[in-house]
Amino acid sequence: MKMIIDKFAPVIIAELADFHKSLNPEQRKKLADELNKHSHENRFEHGLYHGNH
Repeated sequence: MKMIIDKFAPVIIAELADFHKSLNPEQRKKLADELNKHSHENRFEHGLYHGNH
């Protein structure tokens, strides 16, 4: 599994960077807000939230 990740991670990162560059500032903000929201939801869901995030 690690070999697969090592092989494809640079490609995935490059694709995400290209996608991010294609967004305008408003779209980037919406995406960041949505990702942050889900990050906090996942912390609560998995018991990782300690109240200081």
